[in-house]
Amino acid sequence: MRHVLTALIKAYEIQGVFQIKNAFNKVGLDHTILVKIGATAVCAWLLDLPRGQALSAVSHAWMDGHPLRVYRQAPNTGPRKGWAAGDACMRAVHLALLAKAGQPGAETVLTTPRWGFYDVLFQGRAFELPQAFGTWVIETVLFKVNTAEGHGMTAVEAALEVAGVLKEKGLDPVKDIQSIHAKTQAAGMTIINKQGGLHNAADRDHCLRYMVAVVLLKGAQVETADYQDDSPWAADERVDVLRGKITMSEEKKFTEDYHDMKVRSVANSLTVTLVDGTVLPEVLVEYPLGHVKRVETTREVLAKAERNLGLRLEGERVRAILDAVEGDGFMDLKADEFVDFFAL
Repeated sequence: MRHVLTALIKAYEIQGVFQIKNAFNKVGLDHTILVKIGATAVCAWLLDLPRGQALSAVSHAWMDGHPLRVYRQAPNTGPRKGWAAGDACMRAVHLALLAKAGQPGAETVLTTPRWGFYDVLFQGRAFELPQAFGTWVIETVLFKVNTAEGHGMTAVEAALEVAGVLKEKGLDPVKDIQSIHAKTQAAGMTIINKQGGLHNAADRDHCLRYMVAVVLLKGAQVETADYQDDSPWAADERVDVLRGKITMSEEKKFTEDYHDMKVRSVANSLTVTLVDGTVLPEVLVEYPLGHVKRVETTREVLAKAERNLGLRLEGERVRAILDAVEGDGFMDLKADEFVDFFAL
């Protein structure tokens, strides 16, 4: 398993370091392009390809057709976003095997005038890599502990706090709230700022207004089931009423801190105005549960793993998996033996 974890570290590091300064979404490309690039490079490493074949494989990954971001944005948000990364990994394995079989690559796949990646898909700009590849990404990764789109997780936590205040005051979210203003980062404005109809689960889980409205009505964390078409919340008129009361704007400081390598927050704040004119104190959450700076993260990640494993496996099997992961011999455990734990 040490070899598997080393591969994981490498793959995430490639993706994360590329994303620091290179915004693929700004040119309409989905970020899973980097899943394919990172996975292709790591597959070449796992296959022990010589340098020439490894370069060939990665060049094919760059020259491939790349996924548009259209399936993550209204009005076309759909379930493809849930399998896009798996699709990219499947392609990565295929390209690495093609290179192993002798397929030549393209030495100037990025830089060739007119036909290269930079000119065709990146507006003529070269990539910026501000730091060397190491272990930075895996050491600072944000785990998605709660069921919410990453840029909106702190908004959900803020909504939970607001819900508690409303309950203490005996107030009804629909009848007693005049307006809610959400401040977010630039990425949040691009990805989860949706108005109008929400047509499927993928639409709902990428809508900050929906997430906040459901939390206020439930008085509890939004969950996977709450986004589904058969969820009572999907057809609850009160959700749309609350969505209509929520406005959003970019807070420049949140955006700056989001990009600041020393801060790396994912901040959101909510300010609620009641129908009687009372303005409740702003609720600001900078670091979501799952962030390296939250002391609860490790505990909650393990709890989520146990909870999710329990959806398909019996308790004894779940305990065996967690014991293996936390045991002293995990690094030396054969990968196929670990996979056997998950066999149904």
